[in-house]
Amino acid sequence: MPMQTHSGPTVLFVKSLLGLQMTGRENAVLGVVEDVALDESGKVAYIALAHGGLLGTALGGKHFAVPFGAIAIHNDGQGGLQLTLDASAAELAGAPGYDPQNPPLAADASFHEGPAMTLRV
Repeated sequence: MPMQTHSGPTVLFVKSLLGLQMTGRENAVLGVVEDVALDESGKVAYIALAHGGLLGTALGGKHFAVPFGAIAIHNDGQGGLQLTLDASAAELAGAPGYDPQNPPLAADASFHEGPAMTLRV
């Protein structure tokens, strides 16, 4: 479901993020959004990014707990969303990630947090 622009707060549905590709520097595909973790208050704790797996999944790859504030969300110009992260595929390949059987309770602090959301029409 595309995000709509209006004068009030913007709302995203989790289902609109799941399975989306996240790109990084130089438009390199970093992985796909596998899940969205919520904290006890119901706010987004982090986006679970599946990186480097087979057929666009994390099977054989890594998982990263990316802070929501580190991701820029844009309209893709075709009615969908585009997610970008200020990271390279090489940086993710060299980072430890987390075990999906034991997900973290908080986002990985090594990701730089910028604005919570940037909407570019």
